Amino acid sequence: MTHDAASSRRAEVTRATLIGVLAVLVWGPALPIIRMVADRTGPMGYVGISCFISGLCGVIKNVLDKKKILTPEVLRHPVFYLRWICFVVNFSLTTLAVNMVSHDNLPLVILLNYTWPTLVIVWSVGLGAVRLTHRWAFVLGSAIVIASLALELIGPEIFKTHRVFLANDFLAFGIVMISSIAWGLFSAMNRKYGHQTGSGAVIPYFQLTFALGLPFYFSSHVAAMPWELPAGLLAILIVFSLCQFLAQQSWYYGMHHGSVVALSLCADFIPWLSLLSAHWFLGAEITVTTMISAFTLVLGAMITRYGTL
Repeated sequence: MTHDAASSRRAEVTRATLIGVLAVLVWGPALPIIRMVADRTGPMGYVGISCFISGLCGVIKNVLDKKKILTPEVLRHPVFYLRWICFVVNFSLTTLAVNMVSHDNLPLVILLNYTWPTLVIVWSVGLGAVRLTHRWAFVLGSAIVIASLALELIGPEIFKTHRVFLANDFLAFGIVMISSIAWGLFSAMNRKYGHQTGSGAVIPYFQLTFALGLPFYFSSHVAAMPWELPAGLLAILIVFSLCQFLAQQSWYYGMHHGSVVALSLCADFIPWLSLLSAHWFLGAEITVTTMISAFTLVLGAMITRYGTL
């Protein structure tokens, strides 16, 4: 490879990586934005409208690209349906947990949600999608992730906060953990069986599943309809739904053509962006304990990831 060709290749990788980083900037503030909108539309209304917009954009793109996604081979593969279930479980339960947790404990739901990178590795090792190269790092990283969350719940007095936990909070904690487990399994299956089950191109069709709930939402009248939302909030719902579509496209492009290592490191900023967004948009209190938990959580995820390198 000539010097010019090598420079051109590096520039292409850098550009693709920067495109992939755009997804992190969208996913970072996602949970606080979901909370803002779902407080008015309800969880069913949010997931139905948001996934319909994002999914429809994805399907249109597939049609314009003349991609044959739902081939007979894909539809015959049982893992395709397992991925579908995991996707629906993850998105619906994450939205439900974010919507039902009390305002003061939203940061803890954000941290619990970010256990998914570690769970992706755990599931990937279990399914044989990746090889465990450093067992000590895998065990140590997983232990650090658990300890980071214990600081908020059962840690020593020096770390404990004065949070008040309601019954709905504990239910939300359990729901978001199930959601993270489902996403970990979804990602691990995508890593091992992605080529046989449509990879990321099938996600728009999974998203359109939530559109099935829209008739119930529109007929229930238990939450605000889209046209009843303040103009600013309706704009946030529409724009963020479009951004979700763009984020998926940019992430998969970056992972295929950019630096996977660099993007994995950038993804570790997601919980920090989520916490900052929760503070800026919703006024959620970010305590010293929360910051320590976030730091150790990300550190644990990085060490666990090292166990497979």
